[in-house]
Amino acid sequence: MTYDPEQILAEEFQLMLSKEPAFSVVSGDLRHWSGLINQLTVDIKLDEMHPFVSPVTIIRGSFDHPNINSDGSLSLQILDEWEPRYRIPDLISAIRRLFSHKTPSSRPVSSSPPTSTYSSVSSSRPTDSSNAEQLQFDIIGFQEEIEALSEQLSTKRASLVKETSSYKKKQFKASPVEENTAELAAVKDLLELIEVKYEEADIDQVEYVRLFKKYIKRKYVLQNTV
Repeated sequence: MTYDPEQILAEEFQLMLSKEPAFSVVSGDLRHWSGLINQLTVDIKLDEMHPFVSPVTIIRGSFDHPNINSDGSLSLQILDEWEPRYRIPDLISAIRRLFSHKTPSSRPVSSSPPTSTYSSVSSSRPTDSSNAEQLQFDIIGFQEEIEALSEQLSTKRASLVKETSSYKKKQFKASPVEENTAELAAVKDLLELIEVKYEEADIDQVEYVRLFKKYIKRKYVLQNTV
């Protein structure tokens, strides 16, 4: 089963209902949300490639703020550094923080993603091909771990069979669901490793984005595989 954008929109819908009830869908379009933040109407439109492309965020009405462009579009760090793991409530939280600032200056205000949710992106991280090679080596190791986990599942099932006389001689193999679960766990571990390598400056931003997009897509596929 391939990546399903409709499933992502459904997940976003559930998150918005639970975390941002003040926002609502516009004309039944799950890609278009609108709500009030500090008496300002905020429109959020999701791209067809969401969550791989940042949403378009528009502030309706007259409001003088250094982060609001002449066409009403919003300039915000989370939008400039958007990552597939971000969700609409994360964006709304960043907008709330932005408009909670009193900023007489004409310079744009930075509303950084919270450290508990986001990893800051820095353009000054060093590039080291040997570190990238090491990460690739680690990735191969995780792929081998996936295969090993599948084998362990088969072994465990076989040992359980031996405990019952009626299935003593029957050979078992891990079901597709079990194999999917094992691979999903390994891919999640791999994504965490990529985050750590990036935060420790072992890989540069280009390599990080390439690897993150590759394995986040695989994660979505596994999560939506029955």
